[in-house]
Amino acid sequence: MVVENDANCAAWAERMLGPGRARGGEHDLLYVVMGTGIGSGLVLHGQVHRGAWGTGGEIGHTQVPGSGRLCGCGNRGCLEAVAGGRALASVALEMAKASPSSRLGRLRARQGALSAWDLLREAEAGDAPSVEVRDRAGLAVGGVLGSAVNLLGVPEVVLGGRLLYRAPGLVSAIRKGFREAVLPQVRSRARLRHARGWEHRNAVGAMLLAQQNAKGQAKGAGRGRPAGGF
Repeated sequence: MVVENDANCAAWAERMLGPGRARGGEHDLLYVVMGTGIGSGLVLHGQVHRGAWGTGGEIGHTQVPGSGRLCGCGNRGCLEAVAGGRALASVALEMAKASPSSRLGRLRARQGALSAWDLLREAEAGDAPSVEVRDRAGLAVGGVLGSAVNLLGVPEVVLGGRLLYRAPGLVSAIRKGFREAVLPQVRSRARLRHARGWEHRNAVGAMLLAQQNAKGQAKGAGRGRPAGGF
């Protein structure tokens, strides 16, 4: 049995099946899942990099300067607490309560609750306060991703997750933050792209990792001690 988190599974599927594979080499990448929170999987030197405590590649808990919002992990100022779906929904509710006559305020009055989708939809429709929150979140994500490329030297960052679905403005803000943060000498070579078929990447990656693990176990069993030996 293999136990693995969804972002690592998605990263491995992207490494094995994504378009970057055609470019050859070990195809290092950072795969980012934007949903309720912000998860990520890191592939380095052709292997999923988990780190000493299993937290390797967790960019969602990178600190964002100037933010003191409490994160679910217990720290304050994490990227996830600024730009994750749960965080955006919380900000939308705060905005609606502060201004009941605003678009978000009226929407809350009609449906009783607000989600990150509501904020992003209002931003796409041109609501200025929503645009400001969306762009601030996107720039923060892009900045962290650009810094990750500088630190790790990965040539590619792949974006997946439901939060990006039908949110082109958020993706544009992420791209802008990424361009501003990545080193000038690699800016033209570092790639930031949307995952293809991201809805199935987790399941496919889990299957591929399980197959890899099974092969490794079979190979190890074949190197057992000789019959009759000690």
